Amino acid sequence: MKTTKPIRNALIGALLFTSSLLSAQSLTFSAPGGFYEQSFQLTLSCENRDATIHYTTNGNTPTVNDYTYTGSLLLNKELLSQSNIYTIVNCPETEFFLPDSVQKCITIRAAAFNNTGQQIGDIVTNTYLIKSLGCDTHGLPVVSVCADSLDLFDYERGIFVPGKHFVNWNPDYSGNYYQDGRDWERECNLEFYECNNNGINQKAGVRIQGNGSRRFSQKGLKFYARQEYGSKRFKYKFFDDLETDSFKHLKIKPFRSGYEELGCQDYLCSQIARMVQVEHLATRPVILFLNGEYWGIYYLQEKPDERYLEDHFSVDLGQINIIGNWNGLCEYGSNESFWPFSTGLKTTTCPMKKTTRTQPVKLTSLISLIIKSLNYSLPTPIGQQTICGVGRKTVDLGARFIMMATLALSSPNSASSPTPPMPKKTITI
Repeated sequence: MKTTKPIRNALIGALLFTSSLLSAQSLTFSAPGGFYEQSFQLTLSCENRDATIHYTTNGNTPTVNDYTYTGSLLLNKELLSQSNIYTIVNCPETEFFLPDSVQKCITIRAAAFNNTGQQIGDIVTNTYLIKSLGCDTHGLPVVSVCADSLDLFDYERGIFVPGKHFVNWNPDYSGNYYQDGRDWERECNLEFYECNNNGINQKAGVRIQGNGSRRFSQKGLKFYARQEYGSKRFKYKFFDDLETDSFKHLKIKPFRSGYEELGCQDYLCSQIARMVQVEHLATRPVILFLNGEYWGIYYLQEKPDERYLEDHFSVDLGQINIIGNWNGLCEYGSNESFWPFSTGLKTTTCPMKKTTRTQPVKLTSLISLIIKSLNYSLPTPIGQQTICGVGRKTVDLGARFIMMATLALSSPNSASSPTPPMPKKTITI
């Protein structure tokens, strides 16, 4: 049977794709990323002897115009990034504080190219945290993120900068970093290393995370595992207090991200929530390195969304609504049932009324949430606070509250701020 041209083209494409995958697997590093005491020689190799390896040391995507690998690399200070991205103004000028210098680690991103300059395999990335070079995290694990500088800092498309979406009359709530959604997700390489070098190294999608904290130089990040990046899940036991070792989404929040900027409040509030048996996000402190440069103390957390509920409670996603703020921002499902629920909490002494459609909350769970909030010293009564979510109907969780972030209950009328703070999420199902 004669093969048609479209079929031939499809077969050729499939063969080229398979060849690319095989070539990607053949590019190897002699040592994996992680913590090391001393410098050492690193060897890169490719089974395709006709291929040329090019690499970068500043987190950028390697091209044929970057360093050509000709022999083993001594991991010393000469391989530390010289880009100094920490000097880039990535926030309103009133929020920008330039340190004298920052700690650095070595990031090697390499790819193989054929004799026509075409990349023939995936980029391979490894981060080396070498103590003798001054890279010491003092016992904290590390999250290392590498992404092309244009994806982070370009005026038009960079997610880390004020960029084209910044307006002078609203400096605190405008900028590229306030954009969201899939259009503002960028590909990155994500590594996580415990002090014993256990962890993960995989490609992922990254977006900016947070509300008002997006304007700070240290920005929160959300990570997405997708098949198009190579893996549908982050498969590692990040949190000792959780049984699960598979996550669809993760996030890291900067030390300053809380509304009162207390630093460790996320971790402390998570521990309080555990003690009063409020469902909460697992969290742990980490050090972030961005393209090989120290970016500060962060908190690695589960991402509070529909996948969190699916993973932890095996609920039907068709029965879930997630409401993100006082204005009824619908992040998943519908906000139709949010309004009577919110009104009931503000205007009645016992808002736990049953209706034909939903039992909004479990009273003991709400009490525990309020106890937790009192420990956080929130000044406003329940009638002035927001419950940022409601479920479509009662399911197996018994309408328990889930502590989704530090400020589970946030006041819309804070006297300390002329602009009402964006409340964090609490959802009930």
